[in-house]
Amino acid sequence: MNPLLSNPHYKSTKLVIDYAGRRFRFGTIYKKPVILVMSGMGLVNAAVATQLLLSLFEIEGVIHYGIAGNANPNLYIGDVTIAEYWSHSAMWNWQRYGDGPENPLSFEGDGGFTREIGYLKIATYSSNGDDNLLNNVWYQAEEVYPVDGTPEQTQQAFWIPVDSNYFSLSKRLEVLFLYLFTSLTTLVK
Repeated sequence: MNPLLSNPHYKSTKLVIDYAGRRFRFGTIYKKPVILVMSGMGLVNAAVATQLLLSLFEIEGVIHYGIAGNANPNLYIGDVTIAEYWSHSAMWNWQRYGDGPENPLSFEGDGGFTREIGYLKIATYSSNGDDNLLNNVWYQAEEVYPVDGTPEQTQQAFWIPVDSNYFSLSKRLEVLFLYLFTSLTTLVK
């Protein structure tokens, strides 16, 4: 957080609110009011921090940046990527022990779980190579409520497009992110 706080484009108003284990810092970036908060690692922390922002403050949007688990070995600290799509790959259907890929999945065929994305056989990763009770896990699409869809009707999506307005904004902020991560890399050395 320190490289962002010391960035010359960030102007603090000195207002700080500590709530629910988080520190909310108020200021501006390019004269646009912002609230900075460190979410912490993982989806749960990101969701809690986002929900706190939405519940406590009148905000127009949320921009999250992080390391994405450094999923691509060709990317390094300081590299900046801006995603056009995202996926929540922790949505799984655990198959009953003893069932194989040819057996039906729970809720399959009812508009629920699907086999489209693929599966992992957990026993493949067992230290002794034996089968285990965890069996197979099938990746599942996320059930989302489309912003322009019918209320209370979900659609399944594995790759979800980023809102075009936020994508455009993130492209404009790319220079700030490059400066931020260059500063961070310099501090780490």
